[in-house]
Amino acid sequence: MCEKIDELVVSVSEQICEVDREMWRGEGKVGDTLYERKKFLDAKENWSWTKKNKKRFVQISDALYRNCQKGWEIAMQKATLLEKQIAEGITFFDDYEVKILITPYTNNLWQASDDIDEDIRGNVSTYMSEECKPCIEMNISHCHYDNCVKESKDDDEIFISKKWNWNTEYLGDYFKNDYICFAMHWLLDSRVWSFGDICSIDRIFVEVEVDYQYCEKVPFIGDLRNENEDK
Repeated sequence: MCEKIDELVVSVSEQICEVDREMWRGEGKVGDTLYERKKFLDAKENWSWTKKNKKRFVQISDALYRNCQKGWEIAMQKATLLEKQIAEGITFFDDYEVKILITPYTNNLWQASDDIDEDIRGNVSTYMSEECKPCIEMNISHCHYDNCVKESKDDDEIFISKKWNWNTEYLGDYFKNDYICFAMHWLLDSRVWSFGDICSIDRIFVEVEVDYQYCEKVPFIGDLRNENEDK
């Protein structure tokens, strides 16, 4: 089994350039590799929900939720200011997009046990590397501003909403009395991280980027291929 996992994980580094880094989940060898790895590392013989692991898992969930919420609040402040500037005509730009990027990192790749360290340690680092780091991305734009305001008011933005608790899917009843945010579900499902990967997160970076946009329409002047038009 270890040799199979090692062979599959090696394929990640060979094919990573073919994968849309925003959509890790999917079909193909890379997707199969990550699911096989997760299945192996999350197996009962390699992982157990000890009190320490459960406490750490909830701690990471709280940190991800807190940082998603902070990023969203800052982005909404910037978007609200830009909306005012556009409405008053005091800015050259007539459109914008505010991006919130939340990126968890770890320098301590968790290994299931000593007997498989040698099989997967070096190759797993490719998946967890800077090149293919998983980013949670939320967006606010001029055309969707009113909807984003409504989502904030109604608690509908999924990454910062407490309407839904993701404490059962993949997790059984271990966290039935805890709140687990959508970002944790997203890492487990869309980015195919193992429980150990998540528990080893030691940094969470928050970036808020603003793209200012303007479009000038140039009037159409007819078919330029007609050489006799000006004669």
